[in-house]
Amino acid sequence: MKELQQHMTLLLVVISLVMVKFIFMPLYEWQLELQSEISLLNNKVVKSQVAINNASQVEGRQRHIEQRLNEQKALIYSYDETNRFQLARQKWLEKLFLDHEILIHNLGWQPVLALKDFSLLQHEVRVHFESNVVDLQKVQLALERHEKWINNNNFNYRFNDLDIEKVGLGKVSGRASLRFYMEQKP
Repeated sequence: MKELQQHMTLLLVVISLVMVKFIFMPLYEWQLELQSEISLLNNKVVKSQVAINNASQVEGRQRHIEQRLNEQKALIYSYDETNRFQLARQKWLEKLFLDHEILIHNLGWQPVLALKDFSLLQHEVRVHFESNVVDLQKVQLALERHEKWINNNNFNYRFNDLDIEKVGLGKVSGRASLRFYMEQKP
């Protein structure tokens, strides 16, 4: 017992170190874990609250995007067999050019191109024509005003017999590449 009393200070130091190592340190580490979990859960709550608060804005934006998407879809032709689609567009183009007194020398369809990123088929027709300047401008306006989107690509023309005093301002000959877009087969 005397030996214990002589080394009591050392024993108290050892006991206190053991208590710190096996009791206080695990409690401290457990509290740190709880604090980090509470912090993560708090961040989730804050993000959820922000999402809930912004739900009406998100819904409004979603409706706007859906409306724009429907507007864009209205510009695209519905799916049809290639031959029927091209024949219908060709008849329409021939009538449009004829109504504006434009002579078509050549009208040829290019191979159909699948635009996979947009789920569309691109039909391109090349038209070689001859007209007067005023009638050509009327056709260009009619193509731009068409209810469906027609990409008026590569519209080239050459002026012949220009005369400002003539009613039609002279003759023009040229070619145009017109692209029609159709939905892919469902």
